[in-house]
Amino acid sequence: MKIKFLVLVPLFLLAGCAEVHRRDGRFTASAYSANILFIQIPKDPMVTVSKKVPAGATVTNVSDTPSDWRTLPGFFNRLFGFGWAQIGGTVNDESK
Repeated sequence: MKIKFLVLVPLFLLAGCAEVHRRDGRFTASAYSANILFIQIPKDPMVTVSKKVPAGATVTNVSDTPSDWRTLPGFFNRLFGFGWAQIGGTVNDESK
């Protein structure tokens, strides 16, 4: 039991990360969260990833895991699982 706890706790702590990658005028922002009994830890990944979008960027795609209450996959994902969100697009690099 202790080994399972020691393995699962770091995984859930790592689930709350967010990052942005930029290359050749394009960007990809992504964020992750853990879902335990309908609570998202640290919070909704779509909110987190929205804050990572570079200023002045043009968003071309948005995707995330189902986390609503109206679908069966969304319900079970919020019960116990991981959530992610990703936003991609273009950004003007004026530094070049």
